[in-house]
Amino acid sequence: MKDDAYRSGSRLGAGRSAQFSTEWASLLAEVRSVPGFEGFRRSRSQEAYIDAAVLGPVVVLLPSLWGCYAILIHDSRSDAIELKVSYAELIQLANAFLDSRRELAQSEVQVHTLRAAADSFDATNVDRQQYQRSKGSLQRKRIHANEQLRHVLDVLWHKVLEPILTRLNLPPTANLFDLPRLWICPAGPFTALPLHAAEAKASDAASLDSALFRAVVSYTPSITALLEARSRSPIHRWSAADAADAADAADAAVAILMYNTVGQVPLPNGRAELQAVRQLMRPLSVKVLEGHRATRGNVRDQLKDALLAHFSCHGLQNLTNPTAGGLLMHDGILTVDQIGSGAYGGQLAFLSACETATGGTSIPEEAMTLASALHIRGYRQVIACMWSVYDLAAVEIVANTYSTLRKDCDGLSDAARALHRSACKSRSTHIEYPGLWAPFAHTGP
Repeated sequence: MKDDAYRSGSRLGAGRSAQFSTEWASLLAEVRSVPGFEGFRRSRSQEAYIDAAVLGPVVVLLPSLWGCYAILIHDSRSDAIELKVSYAELIQLANAFLDSRRELAQSEVQVHTLRAAADSFDATNVDRQQYQRSKGSLQRKRIHANEQLRHVLDVLWHKVLEPILTRLNLPPTANLFDLPRLWICPAGPFTALPLHAAEAKASDAASLDSALFRAVVSYTPSITALLEARSRSPIHRWSAADAADAADAADAAVAILMYNTVGQVPLPNGRAELQAVRQLMRPLSVKVLEGHRATRGNVRDQLKDALLAHFSCHGLQNLTNPTAGGLLMHDGILTVDQIGSGAYGGQLAFLSACETATGGTSIPEEAMTLASALHIRGYRQVIACMWSVYDLAAVEIVANTYSTLRKDCDGLSDAARALHRSACKSRSTHIEYPGLWAPFAHTGP
């Protein structure tokens, strides 16, 4: 009796399954009949993936217990190489790097808190002594974090990037105006590491043993995301016709500024970043959301229509649940999940905010970050920080990037090269302190 019931249920289940399959096929056909959606839910052909390298090589990094590999798409073909780094070494490298950056960020906050207590009217000798001890501890952690970063960049250079660049036949050159493009699609622990800044440890700024002198490196969450971003035409601004239409482009940019956030170090140089945004966008207008106006709802509303979105604020990363990380607004965290639920049409989002370009550990197949969320949901290009950066260093990178965009690039369409030149300029004077320029990463075409 039970056997008959089981068989009857199986037949009924199979029937319903067939019905669902038919309905699904019908819905897909209906969607694909709409102009522009012909390829909806279709797998791309191998030729389409090969075409992703038409503007420069694409490298997909695949970490696994059986070895770490790079798939190289270039010159109308694809091949693969085994990297010199083991999975265990990669995990250890990423964890040590994340730990050192997190400890430094926490120490920065602690010093800020203890300083406020030491400077207060009713401060005691104990308060002042704690503050002095915390300053000493912070300095030691800064030295350790800097050495850790230089070690990470050195390992990434010798065991990951240099072998890839050599296979791709991308030789070094000091001519920054003649560098090829290169896209990296990382997965797993690779998403937490600054691959774009890989270089041999050196004290000479003239050293060319650096990814900066081989290619202009960008990231992409996936090859599909790269192809889709390229299908959205770049918007070129600042021509005479654009200037004439400026009146019709009210609030072409939005700047979100949080100078003071509870529990975080102040960001007093946000106003300097705002000035750089205004210089970049003139004669177009800039909508400013600062302080109590920088709420999650206001920011999401402005992101929908802005050509350029600039954030000067703090960010928080959640390693175990990346979609819960986000940007600290006046009324709470604007999460990756909330940003990813929107639809945007902007050209460039610049996240001058810590931990907005680093992935987590629970989604090994992809890089789930604020940068990738904004990019996938419509922003053609995104510049973001992989970890906390000094406020003055951020202003320098922002100002130089925007100045280069304004003077030497065609509108907002070449943010990757503008950021690259800014990083190289910073590196030339801060060769032993890569933390001043290495955190900034470009995502997009």
